Amino acid sequence: MRITPAILCLLTLAAACMAAPATQPASAPDNWPCFRPTGGHEAIGAGDPPVQIDMKRDVRWKAPVPAAGQGSPIIWGDKVFLTGEGSRVMAFQRATGKLLWNTELKAEDPVEMPGDKDFDPDLRETGSAAPTAATDGKLVYAFFGSSVFGAVDFSGKQVWAQRLLPGKPRNTFGLAASPVLYGDLVILQMDMGKDPDDKLSFVAAYRCKDGVEAWKTDRPAGSSWSTPIVAKLPEGDALITTAPPLVIAYDPKTGQERWSVGPRKTPEGEAEIELKNEVAASPIVCGRTIMALAGPGGELFAIKPGGKGDVTKTHVLWHSGDVPLPDVASPVCADGRYFHISAAGDVYGVDLATGKELTKVGLEGQFWSSPVLVKDRMYAATSQGKMFIVSLAGKGGKLAEVDLGERVTSTPAILDGRIYIRGVKNLICIGRP
Repeated sequence: MRITPAILCLLTLAAACMAAPATQPASAPDNWPCFRPTGGHEAIGAGDPPVQIDMKRDVRWKAPVPAAGQGSPIIWGDKVFLTGEGSRVMAFQRATGKLLWNTELKAEDPVEMPGDKDFDPDLRETGSAAPTAATDGKLVYAFFGSSVFGAVDFSGKQVWAQRLLPGKPRNTFGLAASPVLYGDLVILQMDMGKDPDDKLSFVAAYRCKDGVEAWKTDRPAGSSWSTPIVAKLPEGDALITTAPPLVIAYDPKTGQERWSVGPRKTPEGEAEIELKNEVAASPIVCGRTIMALAGPGGELFAIKPGGKGDVTKTHVLWHSGDVPLPDVASPVCADGRYFHISAAGDVYGVDLATGKELTKVGLEGQFWSSPVLVKDRMYAATSQGKMFIVSLAGKGGKLAEVDLGERVTSTPAILDGRIYIRGVKNLICIGRP
């Protein structure tokens, strides 16, 4: 099953503040600074959100969102931030949902480049506001599918903004990877083109204070929509990226490539190990293993950290297409156990040592939103607007489900016992009175 434009809208995807643990803005109990701040591990400061949810009883507030988009909510202190179409960054009061400000980033106008007229990306449902913003408590950093990239302060004042590409970004469904914060840098994975031979993809870091480029590294990759992760590994901090056909780890300080996996050919010349098909879900570090995955029809990879250069022959523990894979939703890791939600809407637990299926919990719907882990419970919302709460303990099982009342294509933020989730029309806060 190929990734549709609608599915890609989520790539807000992507794990922008990875943890294993990660070197990201302090994800203290009062903050949720980026998409999935713990990178798919147990949410920090989530408290005890409700399991049996009654929308009449448990909705604390519901606020209309003035600019459409797919970016997930982020939280710092008393504010909730969203991005929206038209390069907009919005702030809401965390306690009440009141809209505090709605700022349009002003960057250079686009320039028509050779081939722009013939390139027609399908953005009908993805739009240009798929990436999730990130914050370090000082500024809010936002990136858009138009390649507009900038920062605003907590009063909504633009600090800096720029257009990274002069013309149309050459990505069929639009750029969607979320910004990653690392120290005083904001890192962006910009994967474009039909295949690596187009030589359009790169990863780059920009200074938080002014947006000036700190480093830029070309990537031998085609288009992807996966947000990279920054993880602490034995060899040091690593920026781990996935896109066809490679998994590549970089030094986040310099952009220097450390190691890569794939493609490796068989004697007959066919790809034996290759990250193929469309890549949307972010990788994850589970236990001492890096898990990287493609979409349906691709494979799940278990990689041992470390090494230099091409480590395909030495560090790939296993790779398998036996377990159905997600379209977009990124995986979670619970107590050293790996789980993801397949394109068909089933939760799979996979043995880290062998890649074999350990657990399957049947749900229903399309999961474009990534799940959030609270204790041993997974909170996962479907694009049809239903949220499931699933136990991952033992063999697992469905605990509850609730109709949210509108479509959902972004990932919830869960903090201090409350669930903040963006629907297609409203930002909703759910929690006990």
